[in-house]
Amino acid sequence: MADYILSEENVQKLFAYLEDQLDACGCDNTLRYTEQWLKDNISSELHESVIAEITDMGGYCDCEVLLNCYEDYDIE
Repeated sequence: MADYILSEENVQKLFAYLEDQLDACGCDNTLRYTEQWLKDNISSELHESVIAEITDMGGYCDCEVLLNCYEDYDIE
C-alpha cells in the first residue's frame, strides 16, 4: 500500500465533502473544494505537500480527486 500523507479516515471525509459539493455545484475544473477542505481540516504546513501528492496521482480538479486519487485505500 502507498504511504499517503492523508490518513484513510481523512480521505473518507474529504471524499464525502467533495461528493456533497460536486453534487450541489458541479466541478469548475479547479481544486477549490479540496483546498477548502484542507484549510478547514488539516494543518496548514501539510497543504502544499497534500496538493502535490494529489496532483501526482492525477487529481487536477475536484472531480479527478474522487476518480484518480488514493486508490490504495479502496474507498467507495
